[in-house]
Amino acid sequence: MDPGLFLISGKLNEGVSFESAEKAIYRELEMLKENPPPEEELQKTKNKIESILVFSELKITTIALNLCIAKLMGDTSLVNTELDKYLKVTPQMISDQAKEIFKAENCSILHYKSKKRN
Repeated sequence: MDPGLFLISGKLNEGVSFESAEKAIYRELEMLKENPPPEEELQKTKNKIESILVFSELKITTIALNLCIAKLMGDTSLVNTELDKYLKVTPQMISDQAKEIFKAENCSILHYKSKKRN
């Protein structure tokens, strides 16, 4: 629905600053841009996605939700091709997209602090 949209979310442990967390995220994104993920790690992720998609077909409410999302995107047949798209992803595709998307000028950062955290 939102080409190029990538959301990173996290909750900080006690004593970790927003700044140090952001630096850690930026380091990881830079590594991804420079080095494609190992094929074994990508395969683990593909297996997890496949498992989630297959098990999601067991609940009628999830099937209905997936059909609604596909309809919103303009093509209900997308529910039948989603897994194939994930399985075609290569490590180099991830690295190439990381270079395209993960640029400082594309970034919007929002910090939420709990009432306990000052």
